[in-house]
Amino acid sequence: MDRRWLVVCKALQPSMLKTSSAQANAAKRVLRFTAEYLQKEIFRIVAASVIRGKVTKVTALLGREPLSDRVCIGPYVAKVRWQKSAVIYNLLMPESKSDPPTPPPPSPEPITEFHIGDEFGTAKRNLPPAGIVMICIAAVAVIVGIFAFKERPKPQGAGSINFVAAAEVPGQNMILAAITFTLRNTADRPLWIHTLKAQLTTADGATFDDNAASVVDLDRYYQAFPALKESSEPPLSPETKLLAGAEQRGTIIVGFKVTKEAFDQRKSLSVAIQPYDQALPVVLK
Repeated sequence: MDRRWLVVCKALQPSMLKTSSAQANAAKRVLRFTAEYLQKEIFRIVAASVIRGKVTKVTALLGREPLSDRVCIGPYVAKVRWQKSAVIYNLLMPESKSDPPTPPPPSPEPITEFHIGDEFGTAKRNLPPAGIVMICIAAVAVIVGIFAFKERPKPQGAGSINFVAAAEVPGQNMILAAITFTLRNTADRPLWIHTLKAQLTTADGATFDDNAASVVDLDRYYQAFPALKESSEPPLSPETKLLAGAEQRGTIIVGFKVTKEAFDQRKSLSVAIQPYDQALPVVLK
């Protein structure tokens, strides 16, 4: 662009020295118009050279003196100050700062209900549901019942009454009865007889109990009342020992405060034999 201005100046200098003042003014206007036109044209060319992602930036005009500080046009000296546009090509466009994506709102945590007035030391808080408790209690009760049934106390022996003989004692409103029975030891250990007792239930429901008479008195009873000796067996007394699985027959004599007629019409008669180491007696009927 500087060369073009030099050519114009050199062409104008010889002819314009002799021009009139009107011509000098006209030359100034031409120069001013030419300078403005070139400035606009340069700006248009630079603005058209924009590249995608970059831009050409044209700054404000910078003042600069021409190569020749004065240009003579005719008799007048016109001082022309050249101005040059500062041009910067293809600067990177600053990237627009986009706002970062908004993070999604955090999911709300589940709310746990809490009542400050609740008591945590109660059965509702500390025990399992009532249905489970009832099932467990029922199961335990069944197991305990089965165990108790199998382990319940059982008589160690068995047997039966074989024969009964009775004799009325004159003037005393009582009878003596000789009871003959059979006793078997059904346990796997010896049976020691502790006591022997007879029980009479009359027809009207009255009960009478009596312990067996002493063995040393049986002969005297037999002599006084011969009817008692009928079908009798050797006496069976306390402290008698029966081995496991053994069987023994014996006779005891007892007395009841009833008449002979009431005894004969009795409802039941039983003998209870209580071993030493058993909770239940052996009852013979």
